[in-house]
Amino acid sequence: MSDKPHFDISAAVVKQLGEELVSDEITALIELVKNAYDADASYVNVVIDTNSWPSEKLFYSENANNSTKPGYILIEDDGIGMTESEIDKGWLTISFSAKREMRKTGELTPKKKRTPLGKKGVGRLSTQRLGSCLELFTQKDPEFTNASEQNVLYHVAFDWNDFSEDKALSDVPVELKSTITKKHVRGTRLFITNLREPGVWLGEAQQKIIGQLSQLIFPFEEVRSFNVYLTINGIRFDLQTISSSLRDVSLSRFEFSFDKNGDQKLILSGKLKLPRLKGLGEEKEDIYNQILARDRGKAFYNYLVDRNNRFSISNLEYMGKEGWFVFFEQTLDLRSVSGLALDKHGNLANPGKFHGEIDEFLFRGVNLEPLEDIYSKGADYKEFVGQHVGIRIYRDGFGIRPYGFEGNDWLSLGGGQTSGRSFYGLRPRNVIGYVALTAQENSQLEEKTDREGFIDNPYSRNFSLIMGKFVGILDVFFNNLRRSYNEFKKLYAIQQTGQPFSDNVFEEIHETTAAAQTIEKQVIKLNQGLDEITDSVQGIVSRVQQTPLLASQEERKLSPVLAEAGEKLSEARTMVRELLALLGRLKHLESRAIALEAEVEILEDQLTQFSELAGLGLTAEALSHEIHTVADNLAEKTKQLTEAIRTKKVVHIDIVTYTEYVHSAISALRKQLSHLAPSLRYVRETKDEISIQDFFDDLREFYTGRDGRFKGTGIKITIEKPFDNFTLLINKGKLTQIADNLILNSEYWLKEAVRRKEIEDPEITIRSEYPFLSIFDNGLGIDRSIENSIFQPFVTTKPKNIGRGLGLFIVRELLDSSGCGITLLPETNHFGRRYIFQIDFTGVVNGSQK
Repeated sequence: MSDKPHFDISAAVVKQLGEELVSDEITALIELVKNAYDADASYVNVVIDTNSWPSEKLFYSENANNSTKPGYILIEDDGIGMTESEIDKGWLTISFSAKREMRKTGELTPKKKRTPLGKKGVGRLSTQRLGSCLELFTQKDPEFTNASEQNVLYHVAFDWNDFSEDKALSDVPVELKSTITKKHVRGTRLFITNLREPGVWLGEAQQKIIGQLSQLIFPFEEVRSFNVYLTINGIRFDLQTISSSLRDVSLSRFEFSFDKNGDQKLILSGKLKLPRLKGLGEEKEDIYNQILARDRGKAFYNYLVDRNNRFSISNLEYMGKEGWFVFFEQTLDLRSVSGLALDKHGNLANPGKFHGEIDEFLFRGVNLEPLEDIYSKGADYKEFVGQHVGIRIYRDGFGIRPYGFEGNDWLSLGGGQTSGRSFYGLRPRNVIGYVALTAQENSQLEEKTDREGFIDNPYSRNFSLIMGKFVGILDVFFNNLRRSYNEFKKLYAIQQTGQPFSDNVFEEIHETTAAAQTIEKQVIKLNQGLDEITDSVQGIVSRVQQTPLLASQEERKLSPVLAEAGEKLSEARTMVRELLALLGRLKHLESRAIALEAEVEILEDQLTQFSELAGLGLTAEALSHEIHTVADNLAEKTKQLTEAIRTKKVVHIDIVTYTEYVHSAISALRKQLSHLAPSLRYVRETKDEISIQDFFDDLREFYTGRDGRFKGTGIKITIEKPFDNFTLLINKGKLTQIADNLILNSEYWLKEAVRRKEIEDPEITIRSEYPFLSIFDNGLGIDRSIENSIFQPFVTTKPKNIGRGLGLFIVRELLDSSGCGITLLPETNHFGRRYIFQIDFTGVVNGSQK
């Protein structure tokens, strides 16, 4: 062999690689548009012609030896262009990417100071998805090249059909020519001929392509920094944009950002319109007008921020202008988000700064007057919004699939959507939003080679957790808003009538009061007519009876009849007056119906939310019984095995060790079950006399003893001295559940703090000062954003798959049911956060002696 052995590659492999990397025509087109962006272009012009040949003189053309069929795609930009060496490395060397090195070193593009989007060096392979023949014309910007290459236009041409299995990659023919031009121009024109699927650019498919392209190019017109123009068969198409006027008809609008000021803060702010409540509850217009619209929601706002409202909302401001009801803002420290992944150095994997917006739309009853120049009818508006629904991720203005595209609900907005009446959060088919990333700030969020999502790494996982936390905050906000509205409706009805709500079915009351209001005016008119007729008849009868000689013969004959009619008219008048009084009472039933409806909705909601927990409790009780049985059987079998080994005098260290391990495991399991059992039975409300000193000594032993839950965690429980001992009269299971919820909550956050290296010696402290008991730990404490709502249901900074946000709510409810209470003391730790939970046991203290 004359040549030194070496590897080579079949040209067909490159073609196959391109087919696998690019799934469809839109993805291919976007990759080429991104190349224009990376070339510092201010625009890119895409021309698609399925009928003609280009007017440009091409190597593969109508009149050339290498003739092609009609039809072409042109991608033209005003970027800085390429030199011959850049063509050789950038286009003709597969997988080489100067952009990759630029991103690695933080180098920006020379003209517009952009961080390049491409880095894999395979984007050019996407052209084969569009057509087989490719021809590139490029001229370097004179400002960024040497004198020898100024005014030089390069022309490159090759055919993907030449990438066959019988041909090595280096044997694929490539045409490269250069021409001296007279003008100092710059930019690149890319022609693709021999189109693979001309039909995708025509008919109904054309509209779909335009819609998809509109979605993948950042659609919010106020912040679009790079223009894309599209022409198909001579017709110019404007890519759809989402204007500020469209967003102004939204029901709610929220803006969010992470690490905006380099402080690792999650900031969420937004505003909401009053009809948002009407839309979700399908309230009748008159009820909505009575309760909210009459004062533009001022009374309701006062109720929302009232701390006595168990669903009150902090950080709320009343707006009352331009259609907006309230403004909401919440800031959360990243350290308060649990479950965050660490990088290879053990630090929190920061996905980088990003921001975004979410707008919520209603399809029915929308005032389209501000949009009358854009949408002539509601159907057009609904169609447009429907095309853009979803929360999408854009990097430097280019969409990242599949997030928010084609119904992809990556934030699981529909996950909590049950029957509608108990779900008040954002719905995936009613929101338009975006998350704006940049290549510079979010370089660790790497896209897969096939451009279908992010690579799974600590940074992408933390990005998902942070976005999930934004959604979680909104869920709590909307649920508290709606529950407050339900309570407010009930209070409003009572204030209006001075009476509690009625037992009657509210649908019947609505129908009855509506009918009463309809006939009330008619009855009033009838009453007036009856008065006049009755008085007239009684006058005639009285005159005939008093002066019979002056009455006519006909009057004397009619007198008995008229007298009887007068009595009947008098009775009718009395009945009509009673009817009017009844109608007056019926008016008040409407307000009572509103209260009843609110009360029923609250109860239905509570049943929906807690039915899972009730079922879980039943399952846990059954499981506890089964585990007891299994543990007893296992203990008996192990005992028999041990006795058999001793009888046969078999000494095997592994067998002995194993049997001892089984005995130890059974003992630990029984200990756990004995701790759990009272909690499963606490609903029986058997009250026990409990020494608080003995109870918490046992609790500490359970958690930190030899086989305790905290074994190997480093967490210790300290009972602070002096410790006031007193006796409680309370069900032991209930007290156990109260203590467990507080201890387990501390355990979770202490483990998080240790994992993140924020503390070294995790500790839980129990303090007793009659009749109060305090439980606290040396972790971060309670995030300021939730310190005023920590005892509300579903308030948590844990990930959705870990915490429900019900633990502290259940603690409060259990204590309330026993005449006790719990508060988060205002005292702060060295992290500047409140951290001490104090229980007031006044309601269950057995006597007054400590």
